[in-house]
Amino acid sequence: MMSLLFGVSARAQMGLEGFQSGRYEVRKTTVLQKTTDVPAKMSTTKRKPDSEPEKNTPAPLPIAEKPSVETENPSTDKVEEPNLSEQMGSLFSKEANRIYDFYKKQRHQDDIRQNKVELDFSPYVANIESKSNYSPRDFHTSYQGLDLGARVWLTPLIGVTGHMNFSMAGSVGEAGEPNNTPTYFEDLRVAGRFRTFFESELTSKSVELSVHYIERKFQPGSDSETRIRTKSQSIGLGLQTRLPTSSQYAWTFGGVFYPRTQHSESILANGYSSGGHQESVSLDLSLGGEWKLSRHHQIFWDLQAELEKNSFSGSAVEPDPVTGVMPRNINVDQSSYLLKLGYRWGH
Repeated sequence: MMSLLFGVSARAQMGLEGFQSGRYEVRKTTVLQKTTDVPAKMSTTKRKPDSEPEKNTPAPLPIAEKPSVETENPSTDKVEEPNLSEQMGSLFSKEANRIYDFYKKQRHQDDIRQNKVELDFSPYVANIESKSNYSPRDFHTSYQGLDLGARVWLTPLIGVTGHMNFSMAGSVGEAGEPNNTPTYFEDLRVAGRFRTFFESELTSKSVELSVHYIERKFQPGSDSETRIRTKSQSIGLGLQTRLPTSSQYAWTFGGVFYPRTQHSESILANGYSSGGHQESVSLDLSLGGEWKLSRHHQIFWDLQAELEKNSFSGSAVEPDPVTGVMPRNINVDQSSYLLKLGYRWGH
């Protein structure tokens, strides 16, 4: 019985060893190979190289090949403004209309550079003080007047201007007497102007260079007992700056210098005259502002100071009516201050 059990046990052990040996391991290897082969086949069929684009996904366009807006639609803002020399040359050719077309297309419709004509109308009050060591040239007076002006812009940067201001019911007191004599004050100005703007916006700052001719007249009544009629003529150089603080308001200031002024006196029936050869110089300064309702309508104010100095040689023709002495080398320092408030129409 024991031998029989021992034999059965030995056979069972041998069977288990054979089951765990070759046949099981072969099957295990086969299963592993099959399981590892499946991902390999899947990777070869589904996976693609990184460099190869997918057929259903369109390749993105490079940035350089994208259509440019500037190329298809060129911007007119990059067109350069005709400079001063080009606009001056257009005065002798047919290019003036082309230049105005540029400003019409490139600038705002309320830009004052589009005005070809501007007309000024401004009442003013004036205060004049003349100091001299000769009584007929020494006086002080105030009066009201009217200033009429016009600007014609041949191009937006080149123009010709003219102004005439005159007194209304002016008078001057006689030297050493309480009586007054009716007096007429008149200023005539003509100028060529050359301006430049630093920007294209409505608030662009601008500078004007100008060449002026001026003629000033002081005309007391022909029956005046002590006064002398005078006239001053001169050519000067001017500079004016316009500084907008907004699209509705701008400050203006400038001046004109007259290095040599031709000053003359007219001897009336009273016979008074300041002397012989004279040398004169004058200077005008101004400070003002503009309220722009539109480029067609503006309201402005202006404070002007006009200074003139006359130096005569020799002695006076007649003794001083106040002191009775005969002065020599007479000097006259005359200052005029005008405050204007006016309206400007432009088109």
